Parts: sequence; C-alpha cells; structure tokens
Amino acid sequence: MEAQLLNGASSGSWSGGDGNFTSTNSQVTTYTPDPSEYGSIVTLTYTANDPDGSGPCNTASDAISFTVNTLPTVGITGDPFPNGLYCVRNGLEELTGTPAGGVFTGRGVVDNGDGTFDFDPNAATVGGPYTITYTYENANGCSNIAETVVEVTNGPISSFDIETDDSNNYFCSNAILELEPDDPNGDFTGNGIEVIGGITYFNAASAELAGQDTVEITYSVTESATSCTATTTKRIIRIPEPEITIEYQNLCDVDNAVQILINPGYNNDQDSLVSYQLEYENAPNRIYEVGQIEQFNSPGTKEITVIGTTFLGCTFESTTTINVGNIQSVDFSFSNTKTSSSGEEPTQFNNESFLDGVNSITSYKWDFGIEGSNTDTSSMANPTFNFEVAGTYSVQLIIESSLGCTDSIRKNVAIVPAISSYPYYETFNSNSGGWTTKNIIKDSLSSWTYGTSNGAFEGKNDNQNPGYFWKTAANGEFGYYQNENSFLEGPSFDLTSLEKPMIAFDMWLDVDDSFRAGATLEFSTDGGNSWNIFGELEDELNWYNTSNISPIGGTNSNPLNYAWYFIAEERNWIRVAHVIDESEISNLESVKFRINFKGTLLNSNPSGMAIDNFYVGERQKLVLLENFTNLNADNYINNRSSVQNLMNTKIANDVLPLNFHISMPFPDSVNFRNSVELDSRASIYSIDESPKLVIDGEIFNENIFEGNVLNNSLLQKVTRRSLLEPSELIDISIDNAADKHTISFNATLKPNQETTKNLKAYFFIVEKSTNKGNELKNIVRKILPNINGFNLNDLSEPSTNNYQWAVESIYTNEELAIISIVQDRNTNKILEIKVNDINQPKYQNTITNVKNGFESLGINVYPNPSRGEVQMIFNKELNSDLKIFILDSNGKIIQNTKIKKGSLKAELNLSGLASGVYHIISKDSDGKLNRQKIVIID
Repeated sequence: MEAQLLNGASSGSWSGGDGNFTSTNSQVTTYTPDPSEYGSIVTLTYTANDPDGSGPCNTASDAISFTVNTLPTVGITGDPFPNGLYCVRNGLEELTGTPAGGVFTGRGVVDNGDGTFDFDPNAATVGGPYTITYTYENANGCSNIAETVVEVTNGPISSFDIETDDSNNYFCSNAILELEPDDPNGDFTGNGIEVIGGITYFNAASAELAGQDTVEITYSVTESATSCTATTTKRIIRIPEPEITIEYQNLCDVDNAVQILINPGYNNDQDSLVSYQLEYENAPNRIYEVGQIEQFNSPGTKEITVIGTTFLGCTFESTTTINVGNIQSVDFSFSNTKTSSSGEEPTQFNNESFLDGVNSITSYKWDFGIEGSNTDTSSMANPTFNFEVAGTYSVQLIIESSLGCTDSIRKNVAIVPAISSYPYYETFNSNSGGWTTKNIIKDSLSSWTYGTSNGAFEGKNDNQNPGYFWKTAANGEFGYYQNENSFLEGPSFDLTSLEKPMIAFDMWLDVDDSFRAGATLEFSTDGGNSWNIFGELEDELNWYNTSNISPIGGTNSNPLNYAWYFIAEERNWIRVAHVIDESEISNLESVKFRINFKGTLLNSNPSGMAIDNFYVGERQKLVLLENFTNLNADNYINNRSSVQNLMNTKIANDVLPLNFHISMPFPDSVNFRNSVELDSRASIYSIDESPKLVIDGEIFNENIFEGNVLNNSLLQKVTRRSLLEPSELIDISIDNAADKHTISFNATLKPNQETTKNLKAYFFIVEKSTNKGNELKNIVRKILPNINGFNLNDLSEPSTNNYQWAVESIYTNEELAIISIVQDRNTNKILEIKVNDINQPKYQNTITNVKNGFESLGINVYPNPSRGEVQMIFNKELNSDLKIFILDSNGKIIQNTKIKKGSLKAELNLSGLASGVYHIISKDSDGKLNRQKIVIID
C-alpha cells in the first residue's frame, strides 16, 4: 500500500487492523493480515503529520477498507511418483490436482486439451530430476501451486540364457536344462520349470509338458522402486522320446540266461538313435549287439535297462522287467518216514522248490522209487505215499515252470519201521533192523555199516554181543573218517501205549579226541526235520560222561555240550539206558531216535562206535522199597506220609513199597502177629531202629523229600535200578483151587548164569490195603518159604515148588498179593521183583478174641532177630516168679533161668547159640505157659 502526501505534509503513519505492517511510518508498506481477519473486512488508516504545527490546519488522514480473501489449498493427487522415479517403459501416467481446474506444467507434461494432463516419460526422456508444477487460481483471483519431482529410469533387465541341444533350439525330451538370468531377481514362468537347491531348471520330463512339443519360457523382472516389469520369452522345441522295447527269450539250457533283442521306435527327422548300452544287476555299461545273450547271477524277476544315445547326444532309458526262466531251486521235504499201509498215516512229501514271484510251477512229476511199479508216481504238489517196506528209496521230483523250464532233484528217503507194539528189542542178528545212516556234514562220509565184530569190537563183555550189530568201519572192519559227523537213525516209535517207557542199548565207543569227538543220542517228534539231544550229563544209566566236547548236534540242540566220550580201556561194551519222560519228549505219538557220532583226529587208530541190543519198552524192573516201620515210632506219621507222597511222584510206577512192622522201639499191633519173621527181615540189614528205608537192598539214610522236592539221591537210585534188566528167574502160578483159608501157589525157579551167584528167593504175602482209612498199605504178613528164603544156586535146572500158607493175622479178605523177590545174599541187591495179585477172597481159619490172663501180660522180646543179647519187656510188674526155658527147633531145652517177682524187664544172654530159630517158653507160678520165637544170627 502507498499513501500520497499533499499540501505540505511530509510524513505520516499507518494504523488499524490486527495484522502486521512492514513499516507503519513509511508511505509504502505491506500489511499482513492476522489469521483472525481472514474472510472479514479490514480498515487501515494513514494519518499525515500536522504541517503547520500550531497553525490553523488540523491533521489529515485517509482510510482504506478491503476484504481479506484466503489462498486456495492446492495438491497433486495420487502421488504419481512415490519414489521420485518413473520407468520409461511404464507408459503415460495420468496427472490430477486439487482443486480441479488447475494447470500442470513441466518437462514431459502433456496437455490433452480437455482439461486433463498426462506425464509421458518418453517425452521427458530418461534423466532428470524434472519438476512438475500444478497451478490453481480461485474466483477471488487468488492462486497457489503444488510441485513434485521425478526422475525417468530405463527399468530392469530380463534377459536369460538356456542351452539347448542344437542351434535350432531343440532339446531332448528327458533333458534338464539350467536357466541362467542376467538379473537374478526375477521369476521364470512356463511348464516344466523346477527350482532345485535355489537354481532354476527346465525339466523336459515334467508331467506338465505332456503332449507339448513347443515350450515357451518367460523370465520377468520387476523394479521395486518403479514397479516396472521387464519380460523375456524364449521358445524351444522338444525332440520326441523314442519308444525302446526289449524282447527276450529264456535259454533254459544255460544257467539264468536270456537272449536280448532291442526294437527302437523313433520317428524323428531331427535326430536318430546311434548306440545302446545294457545295465542289470552287477553288469553296468554293457554294449549291446544284436542277438546278445545275457547271463544273470540268479534266476527270477529282473530289471534290465537299455540306455539309447542319439545323434544329437540325447540319452534315453527304458527299463523292462523280464523273467529269467531258470528255476531258482528245486527241493522237497518229507515227514512221517515210517512204514505204513493203505489207510494208515502215509509219508508226507512237500514241494519246497523256489521260483521268483512271477514264475509259477505248471507241473509236478513225482517218482517214489518203488522198483518195478508203475503206481508209485504223483502229479500233486504235496503228495503222500504209503511205503509198506522199510528201506531207502530214491525219490525224484521234476517240475516245469510257466516259462517252459524244467528242473529235477532226487533224494534218498530212509523209511524206517513203524513200531507200536512192545517191547521192541532189536539184536540185529537177523537183519539191520531197518536202521539207516547218513552224513550230517555236506560232502562228508558216514562210516556206519552193518556187520560183525571180526575181532575189532571185542572186549571183556563181548560175550554179550557175539552176532551182528551196527558199527563204524571206515576201513571195512572198524574206524571212522577224518572229521566225520554222521548219524545212525532208528525206527519211528509210537510210545503212547507205554506206561513206563525207557530206552536202552549196548554201546562201544572209542574215539581219539576228548574235545571234539564223541556221540549223543538225539530224538525227533516231527519226522526227522529237527533233532534235540536226549538226556543230560550223568543221567542214569551210564548216560553222558563229558561236557568238554564241542557241541555235537549244534548249540541250539546241545547248548551244554553233553556227550559220551570213551577211549582205550573204557571202550568195552557197556549198557546205557534212560527213562523216556514226557517232561523231555512232550509228544510220544511219533518219536525217532538217532545216534549222532562225531570223529576228528585219527592219531591212535581208534575203533569208533558200535551199538547192539536196542531196547524200547516198559521199564521191567520194579525197585523194592522196604520200609521198616512201627506204629509206636516217634517219626511214624512223617515216615508214612513221605512214603505215600512218594507214590505221587514221577518214580511212582517204578517203586514197590513194602511195609515191614518191626518190634522197635517196641512191638505194635502188626508186629505182634508175626514178630519173628518181620524182625528177621530187618536183621538182614542190621536194622535196630524204626523207621528205616531200604532201596533195592541198600539202606537209605536220607529223607525221602528235601522240603517239597523229591530227594535227588533217591531219584537217581530208583531211576538207575529201574533201568536194569530183571533176572527173569521166577514165575508164579496161583492155585485158584485152594480153599478160602489157604493161599497156595507154585513158584517155578529158572536157573541161568546168574544163579551161580549167592542168590535167594523170598515170597512175601502182602495186604495191599487194610481198609483202615488206607493208613496201612502193602503190609507184609508172611515170608515164605521161611525167613532164610530159597537158595537159587542149588538149582541146575528149572524147578517148581508149591508154597502154602494157612491164612491168619490179616485185616482184609480181598486185598492180598504175592511179592516175589530175588536177592543177592552177599550184597543184598534185589535182582528181580514180581507182583501177583490173589484175586480170591481169603479168610482166617479161626479168630481168637479172648486171651488168658497170662497172655494178656504182654511180653515184648527184642531185638528179634538178635545176635545174642535179648531184652524182655513186660507191660506190668510180675505178680510171681517167671521161669524161662530156651528150646531149639527140635524142642530140646538148651538153657533156663528165672525172673523174679516184681520185675518189669529182664535180659537173656543167648550168645554162643548157633544161628537159627529158638523158642522162649515162659511159665508162671500157676503153670500157665507163653511161647515166643527168637531168631539168633551170627
């Protein structure tokens, strides 16, 4: 604003408004309104100074009024260049401002003539920065501007390289090509693109390319600052994949071989197959020639790969599954190898030939090896056949596969006798018994042969084995092969009918190496497919005697290395035997046994092994358990319970318990009835207390049970004795015509070589049960012919004697039996026991229930038998003197004495009397008599 001064005024000042003047005292000034004045009328005044001072003139002023209008708010909308950059390839960018109606100016701005403006980067050209201005003037004539700055760029680079198989951009249909961009910040698009390990490839074998021969690959790169995208597209052409097929022909006459023929199917003008390679199993990179024969390591389903190479260098693989036609293995197994007739369980054959999963067997031809028969064949896979005669049969199996190949196998099948009736006792004197032999180690020999000793197997016991037997005879007479491991296999046994089965045989064994040679007995319950060692170390009778040998039969069958091992003088014939127990052989329906023999060194020319007199059957020898007991003994109850519990153990069938009631500690009700004979039996063993146990003539001083377990020593004794052969010296025939008061029987005594020994026969009349709550069992009532028995060594030929007993002193009428025993008088060993039940009721002839007063005194004489010192015990004081007379068996008084009144006991000295039975006659003051028998022994 400018004020003009006239008429002599030289200065003045501005005033008014709320805004600011650049100078209030200057004629020319600028006024800046206060924001509070926007949109309102402002009056400003300029007042001149008084030119004449105190003169008549007054001050003069002038005012100006105006309206304060606001500037328009101007902006460029949309932020067209947010980063100040714009790609030259992005095209026109529309420019808009606010308020509308303004004008854009600047480099590259295009006025479209319709009030719209664009930015053309090409017009601006690459470079800058360029300022773009938007100007706007409102209706009041006020104007304002907005500006933005932009730099035009070239944008990203999207070029990339791909190496095809030739200059025409052909590529192999199985190629994998790396894509190499100049700018790594872009992305490839198109079918077959794969990223592996951060590297981008084109996989020509991708399923995305199915049916597509021409492929476009595009690479795009976007500049982040300008969102400018550059793309490059390349077109490549795929060479079709050839169809390579393989034809083959199995060559059955060459192991695992086929003839190969390759048929290439390739219709392509740009390329051609020029060579092939074959790959299979362990034969890579084999160059193919027409009609080539390839031999595989084994038959079965195989994969063979053909690698074809083209003129352009492409390689193509074609894998074909072929079936090598040779049969991998032909084999069969067999079980139940025992004789059988039609209707009985036959021998079972099972095909175990192995073909690969693709091949199959189309035919079977079995020949069971019966000479002269045309009915011993089968076409079944797993046939059965009844071999009626024991022997070794050459059985053949021929199979044909679905590929036309055939193979065969022949095996010797040993058919052994089927034994179901017993006893089985094979002396081998008539024939080999159907026994067979075979080597266990492949390609080794078996030296087992059937023959006679010929002096090679003769020892101190050879008189027991004078005939034929099985033996090792590598040199024709004796011996075995170096490192031989062979077996001798016997029949098949059905043992279910046996109550007490056992096995026994005579054995000769002479080997050279105590650590690697010896023999075992094995058993099988599955027809010979698997075998297990039978018995344990030092079992009865004469069982394995070493565990230092390497395991014969293998560690699974024989983990503790048990075996027989004998050498030199030990080799003589010995009898070995063993109990057959279901705890060891659980299935007794079909059991086979075999001798497993192993020989190693031959330094001392050992004879090897032989067996003879093979027995399977019942254990025939009972073991006599004589229980000398007394109802008054302190330990009677425990003793009775132990004996009864013994009969519930595994040896119950082998034991015959007899109860002898003796007069110690003093007579009981049973002993009173036959004191002399019962005590005389105890005197044989010098027994002077009860209870006492004698096992087969040998005193047993241990407890029957250790806790709840059967005493092992007792078990061994009983087992050993039960496995011995009985002497067979006595036959008993009961006289059923005897009257009801008499037991009568005939005993036939048959002498043999054993009767030259000091043998005696005794016959015990036994009550098996007294019907008193079964408390008293097997009570001996009578000993016949007398307490001294019958001397068998007096016999030179069979003799039959009749023995009778007028029945007395029994509790029952129908529980009677005769127990016959043969005993060695020197060793007391029991050689034979026989039990014959008396299947008739017997009754006492007279029963005396009332005794006279003197007899009721109760006199106990012990020990009886005695060696001279005899004690007499009375159950009450004598009421008078008692005279004693000693009479011999002829009734002659040989000694007398007197016992004083008031005595409770007395001692008789009968020392010096000859062994025998004497009578003690006692007489009281009233003349009443009492008779006692006493046995005096040396």
